[in-house]
Amino acid sequence: VLILYYVVGMVGFLLPPVPGPPIYLFGGVVVVRQFAQINAKEGETINDSSFWLGCIIVILVSWVLKLNACAMQQKAIGEALGARPWIRAACGVNKPFIRALEMVLQEKGLSYGKCAILCGGPDWPTSVLCGLLKCDLLQMMIGSLPVVIFIAPFVLTGAFFLRTEPVYASAGTFLFVVSMVVCTTFGVSAGYAVQEYLDSHPIYLTIPLRK
Repeated sequence: VLILYYVVGMVGFLLPPVPGPPIYLFGGVVVVRQFAQINAKEGETINDSSFWLGCIIVILVSWVLKLNACAMQQKAIGEALGARPWIRAACGVNKPFIRALEMVLQEKGLSYGKCAILCGGPDWPTSVLCGLLKCDLLQMMIGSLPVVIFIAPFVLTGAFFLRTEPVYASAGTFLFVVSMVVCTTFGVSAGYAVQEYLDSHPIYLTIPLRK
């Protein structure tokens, strides 16, 4: 089931219209269910220890899935498309906003702006743009590591649908709200980081560097 989830998730990530949250929810509902039924006693549908073990494993697998998908989108799609000048022109790689975005992505380590863009931006466009801009893959992977704080609430929200206790229903709703708050925070932080470069390098960002 884990292998099937990984394959289906990877195919989903490689399709432009498919966002990440439904994939994480699917893992929480379907894959955790399989773990929860392990060692369940007669008359029980869920074994508590197996349930929580399944949650942890699915969160980790989803994290690896997201990082692998980003790497494939960047190298196999973004860099391949970036070899065509008309695609770079259509994406506006020399426009001030994209140039400022690139400067944020070029920051080393876990800078808040880079992490906000990589973790909060739409999956396919963000990673493909990194490929178009020829960003360093290792640095993009490092910047994407905090996405686990976005993945975990969605997986747990899906997993809590399996429980009949009222507390889990309330916790699932709360975690969904937390996910939305995290996503909004990433978005605001990304916009602020890009605007900082737009304000501090207004002339440099208007000089075309790519043909």
